[in-house]
Amino acid sequence: MKNLRNRSFLTLLDFSRQEVEFLLTLSEDLKRAKYIGTEKPMLKNKNIALLF
Repeated sequence: MKNLRNRSFLTLLDFSRQEVEFLLTLSEDLKRAKYIGTEKPMLKNKNIALLF
């Protein structure tokens, strides 16, 4: 998988299937961490979008 750093999510066509699956899994993990109170420091001062 390519590095996703500094890439914008504007259209699904810009990402491979594996990259989309990775992003969805990551968003699920981040959402779970937020609700159980175990947010990771990497999210400090960051904005994220959760898709569901």
